[in-house]
Amino acid sequence: MLISAGLALKIHPFGPQGVDATARPQLSAASKIIQVSTCNDNTYLLILRENEKPAIFSAKDKSNIRLIHTINVSNVTTLTFKHTTKKAIALGTKTGDVLIYDTKNRTVANTYPKISDEIKFLDFTANDKHLCGLDASTLLVITDLGANPSVKKYKQAVECVLMRCHPFVANRVAVGLSTHTVVLWDVQTGSELVSLGLGESPVSGIAMSSCGNYLVMCGDCIKIYGIDFVSGNHTFQFHVDMDSRVTCMDLSPDDRYVAIGLSNGSVRLYDVKQNMLMVSEARVHNEAISTLVFEHETFESNSHFSSMVKLSELDVKNRSGEEKSVKVAEGDDLEKFKNRVLKLVKCEMDRLESQLDEHCDKFQKFLDNEFEAIDSIISKKWNIFTDGDMNQIMKAICPEEARSSVD
Repeated sequence: MLISAGLALKIHPFGPQGVDATARPQLSAASKIIQVSTCNDNTYLLILRENEKPAIFSAKDKSNIRLIHTINVSNVTTLTFKHTTKKAIALGTKTGDVLIYDTKNRTVANTYPKISDEIKFLDFTANDKHLCGLDASTLLVITDLGANPSVKKYKQAVECVLMRCHPFVANRVAVGLSTHTVVLWDVQTGSELVSLGLGESPVSGIAMSSCGNYLVMCGDCIKIYGIDFVSGNHTFQFHVDMDSRVTCMDLSPDDRYVAIGLSNGSVRLYDVKQNMLMVSEARVHNEAISTLVFEHETFESNSHFSSMVKLSELDVKNRSGEEKSVKVAEGDDLEKFKNRVLKLVKCEMDRLESQLDEHCDKFQKFLDNEFEAIDSIISKKWNIFTDGDMNQIMKAICPEEARSSVD
């Protein structure tokens, strides 16, 4: 499912045919939804509106999103669920505070006061060991989420506008800057790996592939870079011009689709595997799309995949050197990687099954037409025998002999 939001929230099915534009609006209000976060199994949504307190909603029934409770914390500017549990939420405020909220006990479990200026974005690293934040000019990394936090600060050269942690590779964080660039950081070592340009377009969206090696950024256009997330080595792959301002974006968990939200209220879906073919475009809101979020995909795994699989057919080179490969030494990371690979395999099998069904339908129609034609021919021949005309019978049985007798 794909979640889109403006003044209302909608949940859309999507697939090879595009995004379903018939989804019914939910949670309509006068204030804009500025952020949506989904828990690890998609049963709860965390929603933040302008000038309102954040709220938790039940999403077990996608046709009836209902309020569970409002979090009694004011001046919240950003929020996010932890990746591995629905019991913990990170909140950032205008006053520079970062709070960890316990959803089970409905209370603030930890507060890290005034670690910076206004917090613009928060996101947990892939293994949930670090919490990354962004203010106007600094990348913040809380390396200990217990009672004695250690806050690392990495000053940026210009204003920061956006941040995204890698969904699989721990310690990789992409920061969008006002200079129309995206910088990839290793927050474990505090080093900048690479800076990628978006031309003259302000950065309004960043996403990184889970199974493949590429990064997507957008603004007034979409750019895709093939990238080694360990070394930072990269190659430019695709550029897609846009005729309307991009306000937000997300990449599907299987790395197949890029969803783009536009200022005119439309959502576009692009297929990465088909060289960024636009699958669909539909106007789903009457105002600009403020956020787009693909739901997490849950998949049980007992497989033993251990190698990196590249989803995209882009010309992205997988590095074979030991120093350039994505390491999956930790058990949790390896298990998460197995799950992602199986999601990819499942997606491909579903696609192949759909293609097989389509070909079977065509073949069945062909057989039906052939049998109908044969039946029609047999019926015409049979009518000759039932009429009892010997000349016609002879022509039907032995057309050559019948012709010679006439001659």
